[in-house]
Amino acid sequence: MTGRGVLDNPTKVLDDPAMAEKPIRHLRGATHFADPQFPLRVMRLPQHGASQQQHTHDFSELVVILAGHGRHQVGREVYDISTGDVFVLLGDVSHCYPETNNLSLINILYDPVTLRL
Repeated sequence: MTGRGVLDNPTKVLDDPAMAEKPIRHLRGATHFADPQFPLRVMRLPQHGASQQQHTHDFSELVVILAGHGRHQVGREVYDISTGDVFVLLGDVSHCYPETNNLSLINILYDPVTLRL
């Protein structure tokens, strides 16, 4: 961790009425977890590309930035992210990575309800 609350201070807040009209994709744990009784998956993404498409999911996500930098949009707020940053996203929060530069990360996907966390 870089010693700062990565998702505490947005770089900017978007005020674009068109954002409300963009579809938000919803990802389901059933397609990501091999065992529904143990909903945990670790994914290393050596080259995470940029995406303007926001999405939500029915599981939570712990993200560790291994290398590179970029911007992470959470709802209408945009945050600068870089090597060493760690953050947690709850499933019902829409997010995307509109800008990336050699971004490498680890995603730890988990269902806190089933795992009783």
